[in-house]
Amino acid sequence: MAESRRGRRLKSMFVSIAAHELRSPLASITGYVEMLLDGMFGVVSDKQTEILHIVESGVQRLLSISSNLLDATRLEAGRVELVLVPAHLSRLVRAVATEMMPQMEAREQQFTLDVAPDLPPVLCDRTRATQIIGNLLGNAVKYTGHHGRITVSLTLAAESGFVQMAVSDNGVGIPESDQGRIFNRFFRGENAHLTGETGAGLGLHITRGLVELHSGHIWLQSQLGQGSTFFVTFPIADEEPT
Repeated sequence: MAESRRGRRLKSMFVSIAAHELRSPLASITGYVEMLLDGMFGVVSDKQTEILHIVESGVQRLLSISSNLLDATRLEAGRVELVLVPAHLSRLVRAVATEMMPQMEAREQQFTLDVAPDLPPVLCDRTRATQIIGNLLGNAVKYTGHHGRITVSLTLAAESGFVQMAVSDNGVGIPESDQGRIFNRFFRGENAHLTGETGAGLGLHITRGLVELHSGHIWLQSQLGQGSTFFVTFPIADEEPT
């Protein structure tokens, strides 16, 4: 048992160091690509611009993966601390949806936010709550395709003292055989390839860890080919946000 724990610690340390070391050269590449696109080293042709944007996109994807790896190892090591403050969940959702609106418009997706009247504020770390919302809404956008529908509903949870957020889509759905493993680290569903989207299988794993740090719960309902709904609960705050 002790050897197993030591092995897990060493693996987490290796992943954390590797992810951290990746960030400096990737940041340098991003800087040089931006300078090339700005014409600081001479005129760039249309074809070269196209290729540089492909490089930039790849670097951003690698930076996102390294950030997720760092978050995953920090969560497992218990090194993620929250700054809990009262916040209106609807405002956080609107802010994330606004950032993702260009992606939704490019896919001609319909987005709806339903907020129950007189919904109380929640107690959350605003940065991490935004990350939770972003991960779930981002997945909905990726796996819904063109002309799809995405809905975020905010209501009082069945569990007393909690607010519930439901992120629904009518996308590819998740096979029942995958649903029990969907929050596992590095797991991607067998039908994830249907949309051509890439990923490391860390987003939902991190989301579950962050939700549980907030003393909330996360679960899903899904039917293959008909879409998915992810449910998250946040504790109700005792006071209004300042």
